[in-house]
Amino acid sequence: MAAHALRRAGFALALAALAGCGGGTTAPPLTPIQVPNRYAAAWGTAGAGDGQLASPAGAALDLNGDLFVTDAGNSRVQRFSSGGVFLAKWGAAGAGDLQFDTPQGIATLGNGNLYIVDSNNHRIQKVTRTGTFVKAWGALGTGNGQFNTPYGIALDDSENVYVTDQVNGRVQKFDKDGTYRMQFGTAGATNGQFSLPTGIAVDPGQHVFVLDAGNSRVQAFTRNGAYLLKWGLPGTGQGYFSSPRYIAVDDAGFVYVSDTGNQRIQMFWPNGAFIAAWGSAGSGNGMFQAPSGLAVSPATSLYVVDTGNSRVQRFTP
Repeated sequence: MAAHALRRAGFALALAALAGCGGGTTAPPLTPIQVPNRYAAAWGTAGAGDGQLASPAGAALDLNGDLFVTDAGNSRVQRFSSGGVFLAKWGAAGAGDLQFDTPQGIATLGNGNLYIVDSNNHRIQKVTRTGTFVKAWGALGTGNGQFNTPYGIALDDSENVYVTDQVNGRVQKFDKDGTYRMQFGTAGATNGQFSLPTGIAVDPGQHVFVLDAGNSRVQAFTRNGAYLLKWGLPGTGQGYFSSPRYIAVDDAGFVYVSDTGNQRIQMFWPNGAFIAAWGSAGSGNGMFQAPSGLAVSPATSLYVVDTGNSRVQRFTP
């Protein structure tokens, strides 16, 4: 079976399983498949120059294949070609427009605007693909539209914006202009609750996957916040996590998690069944030091922000 046909068939099967798990706890198993995720390229070194990185965090791809990376230690965003050629940068340390304090997640829909989590300024900034400021929203607090150390960000196909409000233990949903719509989740460890949620992603079926880092698990919801299922426990085995940071979904619905404390990437069916894992601690090709941001191209190249090694790595299943 061709790879794209396998992905479509697997996605249909896994979505059926996901749909049948409403209100469930752990996803039913599906047969794991062999996925030889191959190292393809890497770029970046530690520093503050063009193309250099300091504690890079989030990543997002546009339809041209350009990769946007939040260069958190340098308080900026950098833009690269799919091959790692430096294209542009913007941002500086501070709290004004296009200024950042530890930017984390970043998201875009097609070739539209970028949404950047300005984490320690407790807000979201919206900018154009060329780095022109559009607007910002958010402030420190617990009310609607307020944040306490937001982390991850994702968009659905209507450009609604989902943000993990980390210390407040919830997800907040906004329209594309930053108008508050709703929230889901409270601090805790039961179904639908969170402990320091980090990464967030929306799949082609418009399910919302939240990386519940403090509880070492992934939780899935509808786009209106109804709980569907969960998977994961603390540990080092298949489907176990240690301080996971970011999550991504490809165009076939497969789920990727940066299992940061275990220095690896894990891949799952959308119902949580384990498929594959790769990576180990180190600085060689395919090795990681605190992997974080993830972005997947339509051709299923996976970009991994290798934070501790101040670089981006690309893999091609």
